[in-house]
Amino acid sequence: MRGCAGICLAVLMAFTSVAQTRRCANDEVLMKIIQEKPELAETIQKNRQQFIEAVAQRDKGAMAHKSTAQVVIPVVFHIVLNQQQLTTIGGAAGVALRIDSQMAVLNRDYNALSLDQSSIPTVFQPLYGNVQIQFGLAHTAPDGSATNGYEIVTTNSSSFSAESGTMGSTYAASDAKYQQSGGANAWDPSKYLNIWVINFTENGLLGISPPMSWVGSVIPLQEVGPAINYRAFGKFGPGQNVFLSGFNGGRTLVHEMGHFFELSHIWGNTNPGSGSCSDDDGIGDTPQQSDANSGCPTFPKANCTNATGGEMFMNYMDYVNDACYRMFTVQQAGVMNFSASDPAGPAYSLSQNPHLLQWPTSVENVLSENVFHIFPNPTQGLFRISVADRATLEKIVVTNALGQAVKIISITDKLVRNYDVDLNSMNRGIYHVQCIFANGTLTKKIVLQ
Repeated sequence: MRGCAGICLAVLMAFTSVAQTRRCANDEVLMKIIQEKPELAETIQKNRQQFIEAVAQRDKGAMAHKSTAQVVIPVVFHIVLNQQQLTTIGGAAGVALRIDSQMAVLNRDYNALSLDQSSIPTVFQPLYGNVQIQFGLAHTAPDGSATNGYEIVTTNSSSFSAESGTMGSTYAASDAKYQQSGGANAWDPSKYLNIWVINFTENGLLGISPPMSWVGSVIPLQEVGPAINYRAFGKFGPGQNVFLSGFNGGRTLVHEMGHFFELSHIWGNTNPGSGSCSDDDGIGDTPQQSDANSGCPTFPKANCTNATGGEMFMNYMDYVNDACYRMFTVQQAGVMNFSASDPAGPAYSLSQNPHLLQWPTSVENVLSENVFHIFPNPTQGLFRISVADRATLEKIVVTNALGQAVKIISITDKLVRNYDVDLNSMNRGIYHVQCIFANGTLTKKIVLQ
């Protein structure tokens, strides 16, 4: 595709809504910023151009931008909902299920592991990109204490606006990102990738995510991070059945994370519905297209230049339904990987803190009598957890190396001291068994052979 020089003109084009449900509000917010602060237009354009040029310089001499490094990024979710909304998605237990399924989708789609790749049109299959970014739930909080990688904040606010806030920058759901306005403060955004799960004031809006390159000129650091609709969060499954129609596959966050790592929409930054071929995304291997797609288009669909294959509407940076997404391209993957893995990348600092995925080595408020034993260890799949008689165990959580919960056991009978756990369906490797007691937490490793 052509370069991104048309971004400022394109963003100022009139907005026409194409559907009641909007995948993303990034373009509308960018337009609002430039209208209210036109002096930022040049800065945004310059930062974007410099970033693309830095990616190209790294890969100079190669035929395509290639992701070159596997990175791991600690994630924390801030669930900011009122009691009714929280109840709608199953309360705390429902949140835990959605987080687990959402993390699985992120790691699948950002590491070229989706089974959907088999249905990528033949003409686009050579362009299928692997971002090589792994996401793990943070298990060490900023104060050094243990965390499950998320917090639930029951707010009195019924919704938060993506386009018109009162706190901080006032952009990109800023009110949800401050405790003072009923939201949740970010954890150190230079170390944690903060994600807010909220209800938007704008009807049918799925998400918004300012890119890291906006920090300083447009938004303060503490506001960086995606915000997504709680009814487009996680993946449909047992105990997870309340979603906006068409958006139950966990791919709203896949899309918004693309913005976080500096991707534009595949057609560029023109507001959806404008229908112009004058803008594009600055990525060389995404076919030029005039506008957003919705639903599940029929392949092929002619694009602006009538290129072979037409529009790549199955790209994660278009607006189709979750079930119709298939891919990032090689060059999109290279841009995102550069953002997180290269010292010149705006998200580089996030990849330098893999230790935050580990549970703290010592938890001071766990009393000595709160001990448990695991046997056999190593195990072939089945093992038993035996808890001391005086321990007040409340929950058992087994997590994989990325901090994702693969087994959760809620304790209802406090008199039971032995618990059998089956990991036969899991991949071989090292897992962490976290026993959560009334007055603290203990974690031990188990090897699955």
